[in-house]
Amino acid sequence: MQQPNSCASSFRVLFDQVFRLSSRVIKQVLSLLFCVGLLCLSPMGRAEYLSINFSKKNQVKTVLVWIQHKPELAGKPRQSRRARAPKHQFHRNPNFSEVSVSAAPYLQVGKLFFKSGDSSGQVSSCTAAFAGGRQVLVTAAHCVMTQGGNWNRDFIFIRGFGSQEQEVYAVQCVGIPAEWGDLIGDEMLRADYAFLRTSRASEFGRLDLPKIQAPPAVRIVGYSDNYRDGAKMLELKSLLEIDGDRLVSLRNPLGTGNSGSPWLNQAGNQLVSVSSFLDLKVKNRMSGPKLSSDLLPLVAYVNNECRPL
Repeated sequence: MQQPNSCASSFRVLFDQVFRLSSRVIKQVLSLLFCVGLLCLSPMGRAEYLSINFSKKNQVKTVLVWIQHKPELAGKPRQSRRARAPKHQFHRNPNFSEVSVSAAPYLQVGKLFFKSGDSSGQVSSCTAAFAGGRQVLVTAAHCVMTQGGNWNRDFIFIRGFGSQEQEVYAVQCVGIPAEWGDLIGDEMLRADYAFLRTSRASEFGRLDLPKIQAPPAVRIVGYSDNYRDGAKMLELKSLLEIDGDRLVSLRNPLGTGNSGSPWLNQAGNQLVSVSSFLDLKVKNRMSGPKLSSDLLPLVAYVNNECRPL
């Protein structure tokens, strides 16, 4: 009769030891989660960037899909709705011209096609350009993520779109400022820029990043749905105004499809801003974020395959 009692006693001792061990482990895990939670809530621990990576399999699949639907790219895809303008008589603007993509700085510019991150999967396009690295593209943040916080998908960049020299680049990853997901209204403008890493390097160089104060005038290079249905690359020479965190391009008729277009200095080798949205109160005024050397860490992050250095 003593044996069962001995076994029961040993079982209770073992159970108590396991319970105490489990309790310590649980406390340690909860403590770790609590610390991580504090870190996430702390301004110092907050993520600086939002990013998304695409596997090589996804990149190949996306390129094949776009090749399959190549006839659609030659048509008139639905453009990003962020930048809008009425139809315009471009020939009346002496600062406007159609350009050849075979010369600098036009060699670095092209169209970024993608599908909407919402349930519609609508095909849209923006302008993008190699800047800060031979595998790094710059465009507007609203071209890669919706205001609702959904990533767009199936990105493909076609350098020199509309010309015989056009080239297709798959996208490896995308990075944007983390605050883009928090800002609303006009405040979103200051973070309306994004960088994308392509799967291969450009053989035609890249634009330099901002280093000095914005010049009084810029060259805006890109595409416009208001001109030949966005099939030709354009350049607009425009005067600038500085309005807080934004730069304002005057007498700008480019409108839809011009989102993400690089604003260049007069030499055409340095990025100043990108097209963001049109002023709804004043006709033909396009705004862009006031870029500076502060974006260098984001460029380095994206150039490192959207991983911390």
